[in-house]
Amino acid sequence: MDLHTAIKGILKRRGKSQTQLSEELGYSQNTVLNNLLVGGNPRLSTLIRICKALDCKLMIREDTKYIELTLEEKK
Repeated sequence: MDLHTAIKGILKRRGKSQTQLSEELGYSQNTVLNNLLVGGNPRLSTLIRICKALDCKLMIREDTKYIELTLEEKK
């Protein structure tokens, strides 16, 4: 699962909208939609802020060919 799909899934499970996330992050809804949820490359600091807003954790896993960023819900 890619990062953008993970963010959208957690938003849905949390019952939050993209508008609510953008307000919590202090970004416009267009910024969140275009840069975070459609395919942009957010900075690590932005990913950390998203994790705090969605109460989830960011995991960086090294694969044999690439590094994958995924969001997982806290247990």
